[in-house]
Amino acid sequence: MRPILIAALLGSSLAAPARAGEPSMRWEECVSLALRHNPDLASSRLSKEAARAGYLGSYSALMPNLSLSNSVSESDGSSKQSWSAGGSLGVDLFNMGNYASVRSNSAALRLSEAQFRLKSADIRSSLRKAFAQLLYAQNAIGVADRIQATRQTNADLVSLKYDSGGESKGNMLRAKADLAAAKADALASRRDVRTARISLNKLLGMDDYAVAVVTGTWVPPEVPPEPEPRLLEGHPKLASLEASVAGARAGIASSQASLWPTLSASYSRTWKDPEWFPDKPGWSASGSLSYRLFSGGPTQTWHAMQKAQRNLEGAQADFRSGQSSLRSALETAWANLASAASNVSVASESLEASRQRNDEASVRYASGLMNFENWQSVVSEFVQSEKSSIRSLRDAVSAKADWDNALGKPLEEP
Repeated sequence: MRPILIAALLGSSLAAPARAGEPSMRWEECVSLALRHNPDLASSRLSKEAARAGYLGSYSALMPNLSLSNSVSESDGSSKQSWSAGGSLGVDLFNMGNYASVRSNSAALRLSEAQFRLKSADIRSSLRKAFAQLLYAQNAIGVADRIQATRQTNADLVSLKYDSGGESKGNMLRAKADLAAAKADALASRRDVRTARISLNKLLGMDDYAVAVVTGTWVPPEVPPEPEPRLLEGHPKLASLEASVAGARAGIASSQASLWPTLSASYSRTWKDPEWFPDKPGWSASGSLSYRLFSGGPTQTWHAMQKAQRNLEGAQADFRSGQSSLRSALETAWANLASAASNVSVASESLEASRQRNDEASVRYASGLMNFENWQSVVSEFVQSEKSSIRSLRDAVSAKADWDNALGKPLEEP
């Protein structure tokens, strides 16, 4: 069956109208709310901003250190005050530790940015599933009510036949039991709406009932071509693993910093005088070359380098493992999406056939041309098809959400 006909049978039934007085949301509006209010996304965003501040702040170690001073002193041995003013300028001309710190903070910023994108992709997937679940739950009420109405009509028909002696008591009781089950399903479907609503609002970062109803029409998702490795280029998970490797490399540079001498220079200018502002100048300049031999020297550095090297090898192994896992997840998501899309087509055709068979069987049973057992089998098939029809579309939407997540698509993308 062509997608247009599938959408006509299934997609149109998923456009649930909002009841009076209940706030209703479309998918795009839910995305906008989640971007502003989802607490997990906000936490990840703040972590990214903190990492950016740390990265920019790490450059301060490379800048000159300038200070100014102005002081006055007096003692009991002298009746005169002594004023002094001065300025000093110092700079590390060569310090590998400072450069390693910048590299480390740069890797930390890249990692936090990748983790923010990854969190955004995860929230998008969860939000889309929650949205589809609430949309499904809303429409499941209508399906359950239709099934209940069918079971009610059937139970009345069987009861009339039983009263006239044309049907057994067991079949009459069976029809009533099916009606009771249909009523229970109708009540359960209304409870499912409440649960799905709370789950959606949690992802939106809103109160439990801020969004009561969602609206939209879901059409069967298109199945993309077989996935290729290039689809994973730029994936936030890979970016996160690459940032971890870069951080491990920065750790090696940091561990090696003690192997290098530190060279610094300073210059100061002072003025002293009993009166303010002092005008007797003086100056000093110095240079310093230092190298640590013991505490923090070669022995400790060697062990620190070994630790950093093992961390790097571990990060590289994690990167290779992550690549394989992402590739596997992509293939799995594609296969599930293809299967779910096929199931939508099968479910729509089954629903069309079961509706027709149920109409025909009801007429034949009422006219005495079909026994209760055969009629009951057709009705049960019709009931299952009604339930499977919207469930298959919900599952297809969830499979599409998993596919987008496997691609690393963030929340803000359409």
